[in-house]
Amino acid sequence: MNSAQLMNMLFTTAVIAVSTLIYAILMRVKLRHLPAIGLGAGMTYLIFALLFHFGMSLLLSNMVAAMVATFYGEVMARIFKAPVTIYSIPSIIPLVPGGSLYYTMAALVGGNEAEFISRGTDTVMIALGIAIGIISVSVIGAFLPRPGFKKR
Repeated sequence: MNSAQLMNMLFTTAVIAVSTLIYAILMRVKLRHLPAIGLGAGMTYLIFALLFHFGMSLLLSNMVAAMVATFYGEVMARIFKAPVTIYSIPSIIPLVPGGSLYYTMAALVGGNEAEFISRGTDTVMIALGIAIGIISVSVIGAFLPRPGFKKR
């Protein structure tokens, strides 16, 4: 990786962190949670980008990044005594395959079958990686104690 690629990756990470913060502000998240949300989103994208750049598949790079984001959400929720979703959902936003889904649908509507299959496969791999990553960490996190919360 040369310095231009690294600078581009870091710039994209910063833009994603700020964009996610704006989303969190629009969703009326309390100000005390915003730094952790921005850090989580930036970290998630950076992990995905590095893994994908160094040759990991689309499925695995999204899965590992989603696992890290979900674990980060679990940890931050315990530190700040807040719901996990406040941290995990914004942290996963950078992974959501919006552009890939758009181009998949555009290929379908345009009648380009080869591109539809190629882009559709990528979209499904991204979504599957995110889902597996979230579920694998969330199941484990559900059984861990949450200090500050009473059991029912």
